[in-house]
Amino acid sequence: MASSPRKVEIMTAARNLLAVHGFAGTTMAAIAAEVSVVESALYRHFTSKNHLFRETVSHFYEPVLKDIENAAENIGDPVAIVRYVIRRHVRSYIEIPELNRLVVVQARQSSAEEEMGVADLNRRYTSVLTRTVAAGVADGSLRSDLDPRLVRDMIFGAIEHVWLRHEAHGEQMDVEAVSDDIYALLEPALLPPSDLVEELRVEVDRLGRLLEALERRGRSASKAKKAAHPSRGAQADGRRQ
Repeated sequence: MASSPRKVEIMTAARNLLAVHGFAGTTMAAIAAEVSVVESALYRHFTSKNHLFRETVSHFYEPVLKDIENAAENIGDPVAIVRYVIRRHVRSYIEIPELNRLVVVQARQSSAEEEMGVADLNRRYTSVLTRTVAAGVADGSLRSDLDPRLVRDMIFGAIEHVWLRHEAHGEQMDVEAVSDDIYALLEPALLPPSDLVEELRVEVDRLGRLLEALERRGRSASKAKKAAHPSRGAQADGRRQ
């Protein structure tokens, strides 16, 4: 059911105040004052501040989540879906900066994250990516040894840290550049190696094992030589002294 204009107005005010003052520092009275109503009027729409927080986060994240879920359903190619999720998530930081600031900085600091409902929303949001990576592993479009959870953490963690760096310097992210750079860094680890790359990897491994074997033989020969001629070693030590 669509939210009423008044409810959306309240959630917008709550989003802006929460992003600045945090959950603990924002009161229902302050939110009511922001929309020019008495505090009791808020309780016609929300049972508590926690309820208002959950509804606010869900309301403003829902369009982004729907975009990602629709992409996963309609695109079909796991690699293309991964690229889309990266780009759409980066763009969300530009579209709803106040909410991202609230979720990333404020909600993470609260022990009541589960109660506020942020964790459930986060699981729903990120599960699209983990399911996509698992599907790519299964159909061979992604590496067979990938851990979907690790890929999820690397992508969302990288985007979050890039955003925090821009926030610290008062800068706005370039959606296209950041998205392309993150995918370019991850692509070699995501895609299955080509036949030539795989052959080179096998050859490098073989040469590495050969080098280790030669080094072991050299050490063994040196020890055997010293054991066979202990006096020469002592004479050499005497000359050095």
